[in-house]
Amino acid sequence: MKRTISVLSAAVIFMSMLVMPANVSARETNGDKPWMNTKLSAEERVELLLDAMTLEQKIQ
Repeated sequence: MKRTISVLSAAVIFMSMLVMPANVSARETNGDKPWMNTKLSAEERVELLLDAMTLEQKIQ
């Protein structure tokens, strides 16, 4: 029984290590790119994106 618990605990720790970097990466990306926040309306996201773009980027 102890061996089963140990194996299950190891599996849970391993799986959480796989998921954690993805969550951290997404959080960092949204911090740098607030227009990627899907909780905001489309209009708010467009406004944030346009504010972040340079004139050269807008012309392209």
